[in-house]
Amino acid sequence: MESDYLSDPRALARFLSKVDTDAPSGCWLWTGSRTTTGYGQFAVKLRGWRPRSAHRVAYAHFVGPLTDGLVVDHTCHNPLCVNPEHLQQVTNRENVQNQDPPRRSSVTGVRGVTPHGNRFRAWAQGKHVGLFDTVEAAGAAAEHARELAGMRQTKRLSLS
Repeated sequence: MESDYLSDPRALARFLSKVDTDAPSGCWLWTGSRTTTGYGQFAVKLRGWRPRSAHRVAYAHFVGPLTDGLVVDHTCHNPLCVNPEHLQQVTNRENVQNQDPPRRSSVTGVRGVTPHGNRFRAWAQGKHVGLFDTVEAAGAAAEHARELAGMRQTKRLSLS
């Protein structure tokens, strides 16, 4: 479990000086240092200065302790956002399922769709959904399958 690195008023002031809260989207945009993958990072005093993910630091301070085994997901899909109202703890699997755009390596530009000859294959949760004549149809099928898988997951969680 990570600590609240912003409990020191000086650290909190330093953190907030790197946040722009005026974005029309409601995001609090991190203006400080970034990782190579586009996430904000904040240096904390911990046996010397150590970088920590800015959104995780914000979550721990404004929302509460981070739980081991969970990641902090951006519901707004903006890796620079540190608005606690846009952050939630989820499993890594849920975080991957919540990804909005297709991966950078996507050939079709549609999440969960790959070319297959002159047709398109739809995937969801690592499983083949079907073959389709158009990218649009494959994308709709992949999205529908992800939604169904999410409903099954929610139902399982509510039964436990």
